[in-house]
Amino acid sequence: MTELDLQSTVLSILERDGWAVSTQWRIGSKRVDIVASRGGEVHSYEVKLRDWRRGSKQAFLNGPYFNRCYVVLPSNVRRRLDSDLFRELEVGLLELAENGALIHVVEPPRRDLTPAMSTLIGQSGSAKA
Repeated sequence: MTELDLQSTVLSILERDGWAVSTQWRIGSKRVDIVASRGGEVHSYEVKLRDWRRGSKQAFLNGPYFNRCYVVLPSNVRRRLDSDLFRELEVGLLELAENGALIHVVEPPRRDLTPAMSTLIGQSGSAKA
């Protein structure tokens, strides 16, 4: 499985659950792997095959721009991690199980959107790339 395969699976799950999704969403010089919006909520997802440190740093830096920020990892990587770090960073941790289910391991606290993000999302409630 490649990171692109993992990302595609996560996109399918989010879309099935009614989220409007965009990929490689730009914030300044940064790119967010997946941005999903639904009902006025906007979440970021950093999808990583192995590099959970990079994913957690990216998700942490996404914090001011999204209601919730997550790192998505395959089961074999996620099971080796101590989830306390994610709680301390206030970053969510999702595990993509071998059966294709997306499991919430750590749920991050909800943040209010910055005025700039509220403007980008607009009244439609969908992320605009």
